[in-house]
Amino acid sequence: MHALRALFLRRERRVFLPDPGPGVPSVAWDAATREGRLLELGFVLAAPLVAAWRALPHAQAEALGVELHEALSAEVGAHRQHGPLYAAFPAATPQLAPLRTKERVLAWLAREPLQPCLVCGEKRRVEVLDPCGHLVCRDCWDDAGACAACGQRLAAEAPFAGRPQGTKRPLPPLSLTLLQLGDSPDAAAERLVRQLLARATPLSPQDRADLAATLTAVGPRALGWFPARIAVKESAAVAGASLLEAAPTEAAATLAALASHLRTATDVLAPADRARGQDPGLVGPVHTFPPAPALRRGLLELLGRQAPAALIEDLRRHPERWKRAGETLHPFERQRQLPQVALAFAVVRRTPLRGALGERLRASAAEVPGVEERDGRLVYRGWGHRVEEALRRGELEAALEALAARPGELLRRADHLLRRVLHEQPALEPRLLEALGAAAARAAGPLVLGVWAALGPRTAPFPRRVFFPKGQASVVWSQADDRPLLTADAIARARAVLAAELVRRASAGPPLAGAVLDAGLRDLLLPLSERSAARALVDVPRGSELDVPGDRFRAFLHWCQPENRRVDLDLSLALYDRDWCFVGLCDYTQLRLGDAAVHSGDFTSAPPPKGASEFLDLDLEALAEQRARYALLVVLSFNDVAFDALEEAFAGLLALHGETEQAFDPRGVVQRFDLRGQTKVALPVLIDLERRRLRWLGLNLAPESQIHSVRGHRGKLAQLGRDLEAYFGVGARPTLWDVATLSALRAAQVQVLRPSGEVTRYARRADEAPLAFWERLRSDGPDDGSLGEVEPPGGPLLVAGREDDLCSPPPGSEVYALWWQQNLPAGVTRLAASDLTARVLAHGSSSAESGPLP
Repeated sequence: MHALRALFLRRERRVFLPDPGPGVPSVAWDAATREGRLLELGFVLAAPLVAAWRALPHAQAEALGVELHEALSAEVGAHRQHGPLYAAFPAATPQLAPLRTKERVLAWLAREPLQPCLVCGEKRRVEVLDPCGHLVCRDCWDDAGACAACGQRLAAEAPFAGRPQGTKRPLPPLSLTLLQLGDSPDAAAERLVRQLLARATPLSPQDRADLAATLTAVGPRALGWFPARIAVKESAAVAGASLLEAAPTEAAATLAALASHLRTATDVLAPADRARGQDPGLVGPVHTFPPAPALRRGLLELLGRQAPAALIEDLRRHPERWKRAGETLHPFERQRQLPQVALAFAVVRRTPLRGALGERLRASAAEVPGVEERDGRLVYRGWGHRVEEALRRGELEAALEALAARPGELLRRADHLLRRVLHEQPALEPRLLEALGAAAARAAGPLVLGVWAALGPRTAPFPRRVFFPKGQASVVWSQADDRPLLTADAIARARAVLAAELVRRASAGPPLAGAVLDAGLRDLLLPLSERSAARALVDVPRGSELDVPGDRFRAFLHWCQPENRRVDLDLSLALYDRDWCFVGLCDYTQLRLGDAAVHSGDFTSAPPPKGASEFLDLDLEALAEQRARYALLVVLSFNDVAFDALEEAFAGLLALHGETEQAFDPRGVVQRFDLRGQTKVALPVLIDLERRRLRWLGLNLAPESQIHSVRGHRGKLAQLGRDLEAYFGVGARPTLWDVATLSALRAAQVQVLRPSGEVTRYARRADEAPLAFWERLRSDGPDDGSLGEVEPPGGPLLVAGREDDLCSPPPGSEVYALWWQQNLPAGVTRLAASDLTARVLAHGSSSAESGPLP
């Protein structure tokens, strides 16, 4: 499938059709067959798309049908054969004859009566037209004698097919996903580029790939879509390198246009790495790959625009990468034109001062404070050295003065500075709070929000401190929390300073007529960094809580090993009680735990092209009877082959929706994610069986971890599960509820949908400051009345919830949802979690800094 068509199909559920060529249009039965195949994957077509697709010549229509089916099958994992080792898993069932489209749709309605209408696109109670099987709501039905989508004549007396009888056993609902007809590929590409470059947090690997693919396809004309400032260095790196790859003969002009976005040496390193085949996130192995001469000169000239001391410090942040970059950039060849660049490389590479080059380097060093010669080489003691020395000697005022010059660094050290000041120099607290306020006004919004949240629970030790090191995959490690505690009063004062800046930024955006928020956003953590997130069907922020997909569901794993190398992956389940004592397992050593968990059997290899699949059925009621409180899903590489070595590897969850069914039903897939990185053990989810809640972990153990079975490492897994559950539950991470309520400060009124179904209304009172209103809204303070249902006012709205059906937003609105089943009306912007954050926290930021968060 064309790269951009596949990209927007996945991201926006829009299908861009090719220009019609000569030929005979498709016939009705061909079209019905194509629609039926997509319906089996859980997708249905909007009426304009049906009509436009059927008008294509037969060959084009067939080719498009194949492309769509292949792309959507890969998305849910149905592009591979999924045969369990034991054919009787979970019970032998006969193959049923294929159902016609109408019967397929009726089967879906038996599960969930609310589905997207093919005419208006809204998710509501629909009817099935007889005989074509297309869905239409009563409001869109105009008593016509033919279907508005396909034009087929309907039954004269009863145009609607009768609904099937309910099943004896309650089944979890399944919702169809509506595909819309795309309008302008250029407009979609521009919208995507602007959206991704505006984000204030690092992009996920999938978003980075989508940005690169779009810019490579569009070329240098996309420079006109760039914002005045790109907040995240890696995003600027991907954008710059993609344009350089798209038009290598225009490297000089492209670099000149990108100069305002490459402000530091680290900014330049990222596209330099990308040009040499490296990861622009400044992680992973270091290789050498010589760039073209024009690109080499352009990169060196960008470095030469920076102050010498700042350039040296930047190079020292990533010394090994700059040493390798120096091997291909050849900075000493241009020492006369760019003396400060040569000096910086001489410091980081520890170049001996010999001959004429050495003399010229000495002359350059004499002009830069902090650079001195030792043992025939140049060394530098700059800003970082002054800060660390001041903290070591207890000179907190001097350290604070130095840190004030770098807002991001000061905020990342806020907890450390606050506890040092409270325990050593309490009189310095007002000065620290003033510095925090000044730093918050200049730093990146997500960093300010992250520090505000991290300070909240610091009156007590964390059960464990958990860290997620920067890297190419989500790795975790933990340690005891032995930090001195902070007082509640000191925390309140510091958080008030940060909250005031957050409220100022959030209030500065364009006004909204109203906001509709789902209180369930409290369960979704803010994705502060997605650079290591694996590609997934649903982008769930790590640490978030979700409802489990029914009382019974199935985990699945599929992998395909490379040629001539055996790979044995295992899907396992570890069970623990409320005290995290081991109570049981279900894996390749024990295929059945009564009826509570059933494994499909252990494949010990997965040769291409078929690969291998394993399944694990879970019955939550039966698991609870096993004295289990927590269930931890584990994917491990039995013979220590890293996930990145595989041709393909993915896992996920699907809802079980019948007593007799095939092992893998793509309609029931609720999550599918790739297994990636130089790691060999993945911890995708942790299930709280008592609360019926699922914690999305999406984590890997360190590459050196060697776990070959759950039973042999049950203690280590228990410690990890306990640490992660405690850490994510302590409240040290901001949530999407925090961000959504901040954004709602721009609204004239806010409506909140409660878990009970009640809708409460909030409006800012005449004597209420914005900060006080945010605190009342965020903390479920006294409301301003209840409503029977959501009643959105006229005008643009902010809509944010777990589902996409809170209300029908008018043009100009912005909508965030974790689960998307329907398409938005024209003029309504679809937001990811990072987009919502960027819109709320970017306003009023004068000099945002990005970087890792506490």
